[in-house]
Formats: sequence, C-alpha cells, structure tokens
Amino acid sequence: FALSEPDNGSDAAALRTRARIEGDEIVLDGSKMWISNGAEAEWVVVFATADPSAGHRGVVAVVVERGTHGLQAQPIHGKLGQRCAPTSELVFDGVRVPRDNVLGEVGDGFSLAMRTLDRTRIPVAAGSVGVARRALDEAVRYAKERHAFGSPINRLQAIQFKLADMAITVETSRWATWRAAWLVDQGRPDAAASAIAKCYASDAAFAAANEALHVHGGYGYVDEYPVAKLLRDVKLNQIYEGTNEVMRLVIARSLVR
Repeated sequence: FALSEPDNGSDAAALRTRARIEGDEIVLDGSKMWISNGAEAEWVVVFATADPSAGHRGVVAVVVERGTHGLQAQPIHGKLGQRCAPTSELVFDGVRVPRDNVLGEVGDGFSLAMRTLDRTRIPVAAGSVGVARRALDEAVRYAKERHAFGSPINRLQAIQFKLADMAITVETSRWATWRAAWLVDQGRPDAAASAIAKCYASDAAFAAANEALHVHGGYGYVDEYPVAKLLRDVKLNQIYEGTNEVMRLVIARSLVR
C-alpha cells in the first residue's frame, strides 16, 4: 500500500508521483516513503496522480509487481520502534506496467485509498489494545513484586489509580475496536467509527505504556523489562494509517456535515 511520499503524508490528495498514460501502458515516476514491507511485497499498489490539476479526482491506483524495471526499494533504518517490521522508500523511475493494472478507473484511486484506510485502521486499533493490555499486565506483575515502605507498591493508592486507569482504557478501547470491526463485517464500514477506534486505542496504549514505565521506575527505562519497548513501538500507532490529528478531523467532519 504505497500512498505516503517524502514530502506528503496526511495530505493524500497532493501526490507528486506521476502516472502517465502512454497507449496501453501506465508510466510511473516519483517516490513513496514509509512503505511497510515495501522491499518484501510481491505486489505494490501505488497511488499516483494522472492529472495534478484535478486534485483527488486525478488520483489513480496502479498495481506494480516487484522486480519491474525502474522500481527500487531502499530500506529505512534507525526507527524509534517497530524495528522488526521492514519499512522502505520506493523509487519509481519510468516504471511501465500495462494499463490493465489500474484498479477501477482513472480518478478512482483516492476513493480506493480512503475506503482501504477505513478498514486498515481497525487492525491498528486492535494492535494498540494488545499493547495496552501487555503494559497493564507488566505493571500489575511488577507492582506485586516491588516493595517500598514495607509493602508491595500495589498497596499504594497512587499505583492503584494508575492500574485502574489503564484497565479502564483497555476495556473501552477493545469495545470501540470491536464495534468498528463489527460494522465492517455487517457491510457497513464507517469512517468515523474506524477513526474513533484507531485514535482512542492508540492514544490509550501510548498512555498505558508510559504509565507502566512509571510504575517500573528506573527499571522501566532499561531493556531488562519490556515496557520501554512497548512505548517505542506503539508510538507509531498514533502516526501511521492516518495521524491521530487527521483522525480527529475525520470524526469532526462526520458530526458537522
């Protein structure tokens, strides 16, 4: 799923990657950034503009096979988290594919991308629920083992409130995620429901991981315990598949339209 570009992320209609129609072929020029499994995928769906003056109505979705002449993948290193998940920059230099590789019609690309994101934001929410639950489990376990002032720290009200708040967000995030997934299963995908689940669950997971780190104190800051990794990994959930700022725009527009 190749949508983001080096100079363009949230403004998905302002693509710079060009798609030229030459006879029975589509020619692609440009680059894509932050593409998950970009160097590993057998097929890439590339979103490009066939007519920049048309804005989102000029966007086209094109299927490109790995190994096609002119396509290069450059792995991205040095990420804060999710380092086990390969991420690449894709460069298209005169990449030619049959015109039949276009999904839908020219101009359908933006709609296809948005409808895809309405679904893929739900797994991001689900993953966030998992991180929040792991953070809570680790915090509960450590709070039983760690002693201060003559008793386990889970006897301290300050710690108990942290654990309670984490439990609240785990349950509410799960229900928001289930609802968004259920709507898709019913054939009623809802952009706002997906945005709510993704935004709320990822914010909650980052907050839970941060609180778990605080419960661990100094030990939370080193690799001996997993909570620092949870914090680093889940930060991306607030960014990809649409930043949480964009999610709030999606939600707000559903209320005022």
